[in-house]
Amino acid sequence: MAMISRSIFPSLAALFCICSQITSATFADESRTKRGAEIFAAQCAVCHGANGEGTSDNYPEPLFGDKPTIDLAEVISQTMPDGEPEKCQGEEAELVAEWMQSAFYSPEAQARLHPPRQKLSRLTVSQYRNAVADLVESFTWTAQPNNETGLKGRYYNSRSFRNDKKVFERVDPEISFSFGEGTPDSEKIPDAEQFSIRWEGSIVIDESGWYDFVLKTENGGKLYINDTDEPLIDAWVKSGYDTEYRGSRYLLAGRLYPVRLEWFTFKEKTASVGLWWKVPGGVDEPIPSRHLTTQSSPTALIVESPFPPDDRSDGYIRGTSVSREWDEATTFAAIEACDKITASLRSLAKISRGDDDSARTKKLQEFCHSFTYRAFRRPLSEQERQIYIDSHFQSDVSSDDAVRRCLLAVLKSPRFLYKDITGQQDLFTKASHLSFALVDSLPDRNLLEAAEKGWISSDKGLRDQAWRLVNTYRGRVRLHEFLRTWMNLDRLQDISKDPEAFPEFTPEVVADLRTSLELLLTDVVS
Repeated sequence: MAMISRSIFPSLAALFCICSQITSATFADESRTKRGAEIFAAQCAVCHGANGEGTSDNYPEPLFGDKPTIDLAEVISQTMPDGEPEKCQGEEAELVAEWMQSAFYSPEAQARLHPPRQKLSRLTVSQYRNAVADLVESFTWTAQPNNETGLKGRYYNSRSFRNDKKVFERVDPEISFSFGEGTPDSEKIPDAEQFSIRWEGSIVIDESGWYDFVLKTENGGKLYINDTDEPLIDAWVKSGYDTEYRGSRYLLAGRLYPVRLEWFTFKEKTASVGLWWKVPGGVDEPIPSRHLTTQSSPTALIVESPFPPDDRSDGYIRGTSVSREWDEATTFAAIEACDKITASLRSLAKISRGDDDSARTKKLQEFCHSFTYRAFRRPLSEQERQIYIDSHFQSDVSSDDAVRRCLLAVLKSPRFLYKDITGQQDLFTKASHLSFALVDSLPDRNLLEAAEKGWISSDKGLRDQAWRLVNTYRGRVRLHEFLRTWMNLDRLQDISKDPEAFPEFTPEVVADLRTSLELLLTDVVS
């Protein structure tokens, strides 16, 4: 034991010396810091404030920056105190500089004095519109583009669309026909005096925005876009000599929208029909076959209420600014969405004509529960169910009014409008982050089920869901949108050339150049 004790003594002695040195250095540092604070208080605070915050009478700007201590000491020795810099020179200037660095001047000190405030991230305009559309779509069905481009046309040898008058069907890549004084097929439709065509399918949208649709014909026709009941363009009964009819729709990228064009000619001298469009920032052109598919699709609920633009100060769209204008926009958007949802409530809630009042109310409550669960991206607590659903159905209002109140409360709730309002870090939060990142919207039923059953708790489960979303049409379009933002393509719309110096650089050429780039991006993404 004696040998062991003697061997330890030198180590203990060394440790004691080290501790003594550290203690002495600490006391020395504290003494320098105290002295620097005293000098600043005596000579500098009257102009710059006790903590460099500035004073209204002398120097209102606060003192902070990234100068190293030696440079800061040099500035102090030359300028402080004001008018009498000789009073703070040499070591005193160094002491003041050291204290200022630790107290308020350095970025680290500023971060300590003014810690960043955690801000909630709201839905961006795109995320809001996608979320509302996906909420409604979750009660219907989802369509993906098939490999057959164009629209399915049914040709009739009459002005009406009776089945006994249908003579043939075919897929037309584009709707751009000039029959003149003839017919589409002289053998099957020999009479040029009257015949009709109905085209059906879906339109494929790769970029969100307002689309102008144009029906060109000297005959009669109706065009339905994302609405199976009310035509966007109704030129069935001609008046005057118009041959071009226009209508606009706001459409979200990554979706299919049902399209139907009904056209006929009856005793006109010539017959022609063309389906054109103008994409956001583009020019009038026939709708290309790559944007048409024979695949059928459900109508999508698209909120068209205007929103203030999102913040793009860092080059990408963020949902951080919350203004009165944004709050009002969400209110008008919620009202618009409720109007459209309640108009289709029977089909969305799966209500049949034979349901009595009790069965109907039960289905409406189940619809509201599913809607709220999907809107909030997580299961409801008993308190939330009572507030957002049960309280409305227990009040003295009709079941339809109860549904409307529930939908308005949900769509205006922070739990819908903000992505991380609960602060919980669980599988539902993980599912929400994944979905908003890959498809710019809330989780679909598949992903919510995966979170509920714990399938995404493992890396493999999470990767499986990620690959599923990336390989959908929505996922590919989302990647396409990222590339557009990355290349800052929106700014190209503000660039123009002198028409006198470049007379051949027309809007059509610009549109063709943009199309070639879009096709390249599509090829890369695919």
